[in-house]
Amino acid sequence: MSSNHSLSPLIKSLTLLEISRHKKELGVKPTPWQEQLAALEQQNKTDKNLFVHFSDYPRMGLYLKNQYKTPIGFYAYFLDRKKMMRFATSRPFAVVIRPKPTARLLDFTTYSAENLKQDVEKLAAWGFSQKAIEYARRGARDNQNLHGSMIWNITRLLAGADSVDPDFQPAAPKKDRGGGPTGKWSYLLWKVLGYDGVVDDGFQIIHHLEPNQAVFFNTTQVEIVSVVEKKDESSILDAPKGSILSLFEKDKKLLDFQGSDFRNMVNKQILKAIGFSENNMIIEGVDFSGSDFTGANLQRINFINCRFAKADLSKIELYKSLFTRCLLGGAKIREAKMDNCGFVQCVLNSADLFATNLRNSSFSGVHLRNAYLQDVDFFGAAFYDVDFTGSNLEDAIGLREATFDAKTKLPKGFDLATRKMIAAP
Repeated sequence: MSSNHSLSPLIKSLTLLEISRHKKELGVKPTPWQEQLAALEQQNKTDKNLFVHFSDYPRMGLYLKNQYKTPIGFYAYFLDRKKMMRFATSRPFAVVIRPKPTARLLDFTTYSAENLKQDVEKLAAWGFSQKAIEYARRGARDNQNLHGSMIWNITRLLAGADSVDPDFQPAAPKKDRGGGPTGKWSYLLWKVLGYDGVVDDGFQIIHHLEPNQAVFFNTTQVEIVSVVEKKDESSILDAPKGSILSLFEKDKKLLDFQGSDFRNMVNKQILKAIGFSENNMIIEGVDFSGSDFTGANLQRINFINCRFAKADLSKIELYKSLFTRCLLGGAKIREAKMDNCGFVQCVLNSADLFATNLRNSSFSGVHLRNAYLQDVDFFGAAFYDVDFTGSNLEDAIGLREATFDAKTKLPKGFDLATRKMIAAP
């Protein structure tokens, strides 16, 4: 294991270009550790197999805490700032890794129907009854019709990590393993099905708030490329142009596309209109206030630090997209199709969401105060620390199948037991 990484002349020249870009954008010279990460990120544009884990310690270690209801394992991001959420990047060490050629990975992008069939047969051979497997199949949420999401959720339910039936006991007693439900989940994926790790490139299946990440169970099939020690608090990864923090910096100017007409446009047309690469599915730091998106059809767009104040998103089709630190206060989002979307630390106060489809979407740290929610479909939605103060959920749909955590502020008069309004807010 070495903290140094030998770079070809081409990679070195690309690194100098990246460092110059960083200095131009941020107005500061990058530190040596930032240069190391920039070099490795450039290398990954060719290799496409490097991951980074931010840690308090300069080594690999299994994630043993279960509060996120994810399998025990070693979690890492793709080494690509455009695919990386800002979670944990403030930690002092960046451990850059890559799977060995012999590693067997469950990749949601390529996992097939035949793979699913074979894995279900392995679960049956290991000792699960047909009844238990069928129960898990019915309860598994098939995200975007991906076979990989099916096996992920089937094993989750069989491990008891999120069983919807308290009387359901899926584990084969004679072969039970310790570590709690998330430990059993890892055991099923690794020891029973034979996967050394799982790769989720943009589907938000491993975790609804992390679109791009991987988890490795068998760390003997992962090699450390470099351990980078961070020497200061700023970071080329923490604060790129249009970063997660920039929206609330008074002196930070957003790209101004207020009042623009994006009606009936699709991904490439909108990206081209605002000067973003057609291959870039992340839109950062753009002010769309008052713009018209009526009837637009977008897929898998990640909006970060954007403003949609009083914008019109009526009848928009926006599937499997993510809004992070976006302002949508007063926006008109009527009769839109936004199922399987995510909202993280967003403001939707006074937004008009009439008859919008938000099935299986997730909301974390979101303000939905005084919003108009008549006929909104929240079937399968998850709410974490959401503020519904002043909103009326009386005519919302699918609330019985939605999840509310203890931090969520429900509107006055809403009965959580019946999921109904028993008094006016």
